[in-house]
Amino acid sequence: MKVIINRGDYKMKINSFQNLTLALGTVLVLAAAAAPRASQAATIASKWKSNAAGVCQSAFSSGAGAVIRARPLAVQNEGAANAFVTCSLPYDDEGNELPTGGNFNDIGVRLVNTTASNVEVTCTLVSGTDTASTVFVPKAGIISANAVGLILFSTTDLPGDPAMIEAPNFSCSLPPGLGVNYVYYYYNRQIGT
Repeated sequence: MKVIINRGDYKMKINSFQNLTLALGTVLVLAAAAAPRASQAATIASKWKSNAAGVCQSAFSSGAGAVIRARPLAVQNEGAANAFVTCSLPYDDEGNELPTGGNFNDIGVRLVNTTASNVEVTCTLVSGTDTASTVFVPKAGIISANAVGLILFSTTDLPGDPAMIEAPNFSCSLPPGLGVNYVYYYYNRQIGT
């Protein structure tokens, strides 16, 4: 279909198919410009967390006065001496569903103190799967009496730019009465490109 528009002595012919083609082309160009590139993968802030009973265990089967009890609310030191507990968090080599490398925001251990005194505890973030490239980052904190507290690791606590965590693990030296309640990380999960 053709439309003729008169403007004085000038006649302009407009083809409606050409107008439709031009409009669709403009929409496609704008959509392509707005779409994220491969280097601009879309992400969503996510959190992964697990109770300690599922991912933590005593580093030793027994020791002088150390008694570790795994129960639904915590992996607890119920003995009279310090005891080590090791926790391993899942990770994704492909970096899609779970954190890998530099797409985490922070990672930590939530501890519970069942004693009537403030207790100092040290946890070490162990990042890696072999001794050649493993990174150890110790951190200490005070957990108040009959309370819970966090030992938190952020990107500024780790070497590198961006800081990297590969195969995250924790090793905590738990004084008597202290337990690991849960472990977690906040990260940016890829949801598409």
